[in-house]
Amino acid sequence: MHGQKYEFDAEENKVILKVATRMTWAGVIAIVYGVINLLSYLTAFLYPDMEVDWSDMVYELAVTSMYVIIGLLTLTVAKYFRLIHGTDGEDIQHLLEAFLSLAKLKMVQVILFSLIILYILIDKVPFVIKMLSTPMLPDPGM
Repeated sequence: MHGQKYEFDAEENKVILKVATRMTWAGVIAIVYGVINLLSYLTAFLYPDMEVDWSDMVYELAVTSMYVIIGLLTLTVAKYFRLIHGTDGEDIQHLLEAFLSLAKLKMVQVILFSLIILYILIDKVPFVIKMLSTPMLPDPGM
């Protein structure tokens, strides 16, 4: 198909536009969620007397930042799908760009979620193991 132009028909464009619209909404919602959470956690810096668990604060800031990053990348993917719908003669090129952008989004998600899992394993699992290995009730033989 090298050198040839392909144009999706009206029905196919309708499906592509639906995907673009839903991805746009998902991206915007992820960004709004992330920004609201970032702002709520950053207010801890405004109250120096407030007791803050810095380990949890770093974790929460990382997770909420992740939502903003994923939201922005999702909007980029949606843009390419919208270009398929809105242009003539460049559908395959825009589709390939959409797929490349989607692959980038998924790789970023894999990396970010892997980092979160690593953090949980390093920070939380030893505490859980300690709690589970500590008897909760006194020994009845005492």
